Amino acid sequence: MKERCKFFENCEQSEKNLRNCRYCIDYQQQLKEYISDKIDYSWYKNAKIDYDVNGHCLGADFNNDNIIIFHEENGKKYQTLIAYYWDYTPEQLYNIWMEEDWQEVA
Repeated sequence: MKERCKFFENCEQSEKNLRNCRYCIDYQQQLKEYISDKIDYSWYKNAKIDYDVNGHCLGADFNNDNIIIFHEENGKKYQTLIAYYWDYTPEQLYNIWMEEDWQEVA
């Protein structure tokens, strides 16, 4: 039985190739850009003005059902893992990122 895409009815995923559907890749790229823009131009723009905090988004990656968001703040690198990301809108993912405990990475 073919596993269906969580996002698109016309998904091209197959049982052996779950990561290469062009619709899913497009959605994931749009999600990465949205989160990066929100972190850079909302969160850290305001943090610089209000608290003299410097930071920016380093990107995001997808691991099965999870999105992992990487960012840097005042020279320290952090990651945030959000499980079952397809259950959330992009704005909800950004809000979850703001509220999560960020995990420092080496």
